[in-house]
Amino acid sequence: MIKGVDVSEHNSMTQQDFCNLVDNGYSFAVVRLGFGSHTMDEDFVKNVENAKLAGMRVSVYHFSEALDPWQAIEEARFVKECLEQNGIGCERVWFDMENSHWKESNDFDYSMENCTEICRAFIEEMGDYKVGIYANYDWFTNRIDWESLGVPIWVAQYGSSDDIGGLMWQYTESEWINGKYYDANISYDDYI
Repeated sequence: MIKGVDVSEHNSMTQQDFCNLVDNGYSFAVVRLGFGSHTMDEDFVKNVENAKLAGMRVSVYHFSEALDPWQAIEEARFVKECLEQNGIGCERVWFDMENSHWKESNDFDYSMENCTEICRAFIEEMGDYKVGIYANYDWFTNRIDWESLGVPIWVAQYGSSDDIGGLMWQYTESEWINGKYYDANISYDDYI
């Protein structure tokens, strides 16, 4: 079991912040690549580079705004383009499926069929990349047929237990480490 954090431009990370995490026993970072089909996180490249310089293992996540499988394919193409154009290598690409104002304001179909097919389309379009699905407990139990997808899952369920037991568990959004709050995670294996 290993510990890590997930970060985005909202964390305003410095290289020293990543070093502090390593000093406190956190060995991996999952860095937000972006969201939608053409918005890259402003700190994506800097966060990946600083995490690696601090000795952390790195995966990335992409916050989906896809309303249907076709848009998920466009998002996957965007993710691959960002990784390739910036020369970024990572251990896994996590597809982040959760509620958003974008989905709500665009009459998103929250059916299990639509949510699962959005995930499937992203996974298939990513080709040879290692991919996983991130969502909260409610989405994994009511909106995504994750077992049919054949990829690892990363479950957000805050508190003292992980009732699904995927590859990774996000157990809090308020881990206090060296003067900053983080989303904190556990990987049950040596994979992120």
